[in-house]
Amino acid sequence: MSTINLLGQWNLTSPQRPEIETTCTLPGDIHTALLHAECIPDPYFACNEQDVQWVSECEWHLSRTFSVTPQQLDCLELQLTLTFVDTLATVLVNGEKVLTCSNMFRPFRTNILPFVQLGENRIDIQLHRNDVEAKRRAARLPFPVPWAVGNNQIPHMNTLRKTQCHAGWDWGICLLVSGVYGEISLQALQTTRLDRVRTQQEWNEDGSCTLCITTHYDVLEPGAAVNLSILFDGNCYEFPLTSKNTGISEYTHRIKVSTPKLWWPAGYGDQPLYDLEVHLNGQRIQKKIGLRNLQLETSPDDIAAP
Repeated sequence: MSTINLLGQWNLTSPQRPEIETTCTLPGDIHTALLHAECIPDPYFACNEQDVQWVSECEWHLSRTFSVTPQQLDCLELQLTLTFVDTLATVLVNGEKVLTCSNMFRPFRTNILPFVQLGENRIDIQLHRNDVEAKRRAARLPFPVPWAVGNNQIPHMNTLRKTQCHAGWDWGICLLVSGVYGEISLQALQTTRLDRVRTQQEWNEDGSCTLCITTHYDVLEPGAAVNLSILFDGNCYEFPLTSKNTGISEYTHRIKVSTPKLWWPAGYGDQPLYDLEVHLNGQRIQKKIGLRNLQLETSPDDIAAP
């Protein structure tokens, strides 16, 4: 499986500040890049918070080039993955819009194969103003929605899927950051796409735990061979699968942990985590799993009843 890693140095510019042209290391954010380039003072020192508010009142453009080989173009899909975009963004490849983002709490994936060419290509991530979009969304609501006046210094941020304390809180400054914090990659897909992995814990009367691991994947080619392997707690489980049709499929495997190492809340014990890796046709998802049986107790007591 051929993967192109797009993390590292990107060019950073702003339409509103044409005099600024510097670099930004991704994963990272605009304020940190400007601080390293000595374009802004330390926002956390003295009253510098007020002197850096202009940063969030600008749009910021990140750009770089990448090269594609004939082997990488020989695929069914060339998947662009961004796992953590903060927050409003438009992504262009060779000047063509391929993706829009508006939620910093979910990953984004799209096929950019129709937009790339052999050799050098250009990718741009245009980060838009959060305050303007928040105001626009609030104006479209059929009724006013209150926001935390006194904590937030920028109104209507509760209309955006963005960390709310970025607009200020009683314990933090107003630093309305934007950036790309997670993975940025291109992956050439031949027959399948690994989508996500979901786990569920079933606790047994003898104290053992059955971990249900469900792998969700897309079949891009009818009859494609699906080589699935699961690594958990030092053991490897392999499953050769075949899907007759294209589309979304899933497979669930159950692993019994006879003597689970329990995860405890802070101050009550250790927090052991199990490593989980799922591989499917050269693609991989890694997770850390804490095993614990949690129950919501709603029985009445001496203080109150539910």
